[in-house]
Amino acid sequence: MCPQYAILFPGEALYTMNQNGAPHPPKESVWALYCRSMLLWNSCAELSHDNVSDADKAEFAMQAWLEADIIEDALNCHVCSAEQASLYVGRDYLLK
Repeated sequence: MCPQYAILFPGEALYTMNQNGAPHPPKESVWALYCRSMLLWNSCAELSHDNVSDADKAEFAMQAWLEADIIEDALNCHVCSAEQASLYVGRDYLLK
């Protein structure tokens, strides 16, 4: 039997509120989005060194683009000024 893993990002235990007073989903906290963008960047960097077929690279590129759009939209929902550094670095990873 294969073990199942769940990725827990920093800040998931914190209860953050958006400007409407509704909680952000845990995977969309500022810290989690920063980690997600860093993991996406690292995956893209690793893929460039692997011997992978062009079809697999194309599929990965489409999935990475969609994930980057999701992360960027979630970063744009954060309007608080508490963690500007994490927001900035998260966006920087997406641009790279």
